Amino acid sequence: MHSTDRLPVRSTPQNQPIKRHNTARYYAHRVRESLTTRVSKTLCIIFLSLLLVAGIILFVLYLSLRPHRPRIFIHAFSIPALAQPNGFENAEIIFNVTARNSNQHVGIYFDSVEGSVYYKNQRVGATPLADKFFQEPKTTTILHATLSGATLTVNSRRWMEFMHDRGQGKVGFRLEIKSTIRFQVSTWDSKRHTMHATCDVFVGTDGFILPAYKDKSHHSVCGAKMSPKMRLREETKSKISVLLWLCQVVIVWVLISVLIWLCLKPISPVYMITNAYVPALNQHNSTESIRNNSVVNLNFELSNPNERIGIYYNDITITLYYKDTVIGTNSLAGFYQGYKKATSYGVLVNATDAHQLLRRGVLTGNTTTVEMIRVCLKTAVRYKIFLSTTKHHRMNFEACICIGSDGRISGQREIKLQQMMIVGLLGLIALILWLSLRPKNPTVTVVELTIPPIGESSSPADDSNGTLSFALEVENPNKDSSINFDDIILTFLFGQDAAATDTVPSFDLDKNKDREIRGQSVNINGRSWKSLRSSISKNGTALLKVDFSTKFRYKTIGIKSKHHGAKLQGDVQLGKDGKISGKKKKIKLKFTSKKWRVRASHFH
Repeated sequence: MHSTDRLPVRSTPQNQPIKRHNTARYYAHRVRESLTTRVSKTLCIIFLSLLLVAGIILFVLYLSLRPHRPRIFIHAFSIPALAQPNGFENAEIIFNVTARNSNQHVGIYFDSVEGSVYYKNQRVGATPLADKFFQEPKTTTILHATLSGATLTVNSRRWMEFMHDRGQGKVGFRLEIKSTIRFQVSTWDSKRHTMHATCDVFVGTDGFILPAYKDKSHHSVCGAKMSPKMRLREETKSKISVLLWLCQVVIVWVLISVLIWLCLKPISPVYMITNAYVPALNQHNSTESIRNNSVVNLNFELSNPNERIGIYYNDITITLYYKDTVIGTNSLAGFYQGYKKATSYGVLVNATDAHQLLRRGVLTGNTTTVEMIRVCLKTAVRYKIFLSTTKHHRMNFEACICIGSDGRISGQREIKLQQMMIVGLLGLIALILWLSLRPKNPTVTVVELTIPPIGESSSPADDSNGTLSFALEVENPNKDSSINFDDIILTFLFGQDAAATDTVPSFDLDKNKDREIRGQSVNINGRSWKSLRSSISKNGTALLKVDFSTKFRYKTIGIKSKHHGAKLQGDVQLGKDGKISGKKKKIKLKFTSKKWRVRASHFH
């Protein structure tokens, strides 16, 4: 008898040639494949690295060259005539402001600048301050003007209000500066932006600006309002600078961390079955002891595809299944594997009663019959990245191998073990999500459809006065999706002729909601109206077909689907009283053909 700890030996009367699968050509192919894969990965890493560096450079350039709005300071504002008894006759407003370009590398083009003065939200004067000019970076431009005569619209009543406020100690005004600006970086010019700067200012009894509003440490900046794309609310210059610097540091560190993670992200090891042999299934064996052998010989190759990342393997458990029945198990001791290394192992699995189960399936008289054995491999690995070691990652792989009548592997020689359970679980989750989020078609019901009553006393002149009124109920049966309807075209058909047409504007229907659509006094063309009246007069009823055509989109969790076409129709029976006849007073419209149905697989 032989020991199960040793490889089974097959004795044959004739010497059999040894099959060599790992020839020189085989290893040359593996080397070429490895070089191709390595070059491809290197090129991808270089491309992604350059792309990331270019993104970081562009972002830093944007933060450093991002233009800031001009800062407007008010230095002087006076109405000298307020201190004079007959000041109304020579009234004038004198002000002096400065525009500061605080950018270091960005110049500003100003179109014509206009200044306006308001008193109690009423404009009392306006004048141009400057024509077109260019302002260099880190420079200040002085703008001054005098409002008098035609540029100052102050009547005697308004002047009396000035004097009344002066008697209370101060007079309040609002100064506004308006212009259209463009930013220039080197030779590039931005588009035009509208600048609107305002500042409240008070003058004392002598008509001059109060000290509290005059050039307060060069920080009494007027509140600037610009176009939405240029609007930036900043409390103080120092706080904004610190925040921008912190944002730059955080973003650069995040991008560097992402790059390092992409470069050092470990790849799962590759498990291959390179050969398998079941001596008990070899029909050429004449020795009874070999035919009753319950050992399965498996050859594994474990590869580490990572660069600069080693792998610590825990004990590897190997389990064999035949038709969902466990036929044997064994284990390999844990070990360490360096980067870009491949390790081969031969494993003997003592498969109890395997020879009886397998031979019962293989020995059916057909020498080409093969049987499937499922190989399951379970372990846990840790990755060694530089001097640190990651936590344990569980691995659960499986593969099916075909065993022929000679007891050896049949078909593909190298079989890769896959994480089939994870793939199946992901597929199940995707199916559940698809079933739960799959949208349903909207339902449309005719709840009311009326025409003028037709009786025996109807005059022939009524032939040209046909109108109809309708009410439709549109319902959204979805709990997770709203529906955005385009314009709806309603056509009412009598026979093959379009009797009337109406258009309903687009609207949105929320989840689990319904909406009633009404139409009043929709004209019916004379020919169809005459035929309709004739049919009702003779038969007592007439069949009117309602056609509902539109396009709509679903909106699920903020995601809109593509447009779906909807064409619904329904038959409505009308009586002599001009209303819906029959037992059903509500007619549900149906899709005309399958091509108009919205399939769940179309949802994106």
